[in-house]
Amino acid sequence: MATKRSDLVENPKSMESLLRGFHGRDLKSRADQQVPLLDEDAFRCIGRSKIIYYKSDKRDPNDPKGLGQQGYWKDFYHKQGPLSVVWWYCEDEPNAYLSQLADTCDDDGFTREALSKKLPPNELPNELLELGVLVAIDLEVAGKIQTVRFENFKLFVGDDMKTLYALVELDGILHTNEILVWRSHKTYVCYRGIVD
Repeated sequence: MATKRSDLVENPKSMESLLRGFHGRDLKSRADQQVPLLDEDAFRCIGRSKIIYYKSDKRDPNDPKGLGQQGYWKDFYHKQGPLSVVWWYCEDEPNAYLSQLADTCDDDGFTREALSKKLPPNELPNELLELGVLVAIDLEVAGKIQTVRFENFKLFVGDDMKTLYALVELDGILHTNEILVWRSHKTYVCYRGIVD
């Protein structure tokens, strides 16, 4: 089934409708995977998200023909205006740079601010919809912009169609030993992409 007009809305009725609207295609495959319960206290705030850079083969709503059509990998970015907090979970050997950013957020009070604004980390939802490949994030930490690059991270939206997640994917298997979660009261995903 091709994308229907009802899929091209700001508030899709289902994850399948969001998939058709966002990617411009039907579901190719569904993967079921058991996910362990995560200790929410183990998540650490690593900064305010300013720009998300990602690659996707989604249809470009501004140029849906030619190279903009679904199936061609393209670079996208999303500038986040309203407050969006990035939380990081790592159960293995922690990344020293991300640990340093988390320490700075703790020291300057940003972690406490994020919690006071009711933007805590989320558990992984029952369903994730793949948006693309996470390339980098521009984070504001203690008033300075830090660009953090990633390898092997897939970008997802949860079943609330608002909360973004990034998980490591190796050999087609998602790993939950390192997770990023974006929390915002304004961000959501629709056929146009990630929007505020």
